[in-house]
Amino acid sequence: MRCSGLLIAVTLAWGLIPLPTWAEDSPETITLWQRNYTSPPIYRLVELALEKTPEFGPAVIEPSLPMSQARALVHLEQGNRSQIRVANVATSPAREEKLQPIAIPVDRGLLGFRVCLIRKGEQQRFDNILTSAQWQEKGLSIGQGAHWPDTAILRASGFNVITSPRFENLFGMLERGRFDCF
Repeated sequence: MRCSGLLIAVTLAWGLIPLPTWAEDSPETITLWQRNYTSPPIYRLVELALEKTPEFGPAVIEPSLPMSQARALVHLEQGNRSQIRVANVATSPAREEKLQPIAIPVDRGLLGFRVCLIRKGEQQRFDNILTSAQWQEKGLSIGQGAHWPDTAILRASGFNVITSPRFENLFGMLERGRFDCF
């Protein structure tokens, strides 16, 4: 699976595959990235995968400590199973080389669909933009996660992209005018 334009497939990246078998009487702890743990569809997907694979024995799902996507991916790459075992993230060729992706269209392609969040009262700056050239002519900037695969795609396409390593910071950055659209 490869990225194509802004359509990015959602993957479920398991820390190590195959999962080991464990003792019947002591459940294995599956540490799910905290951001995914609080997402009902992702949590249910992992829960369902565990239900459908009883041959691996009982397991419990616990959240990881709060961490950025970049940190979660580093822990997955290094096999730090006590920190994180499972994360649902956007795919990229580099990520697919380092991790074992399992393509499951959890969001049915909506991750690649972009709708700008803008500051109140600035709609007129975005009216009548129909092409990327018009966007660039207006000098508009986009806020993105520093490690999101589409950040590189947007930059390579000539867009001005301002990044933050933490998703949560992007809202405040937009409010303070660090960029025009998130």
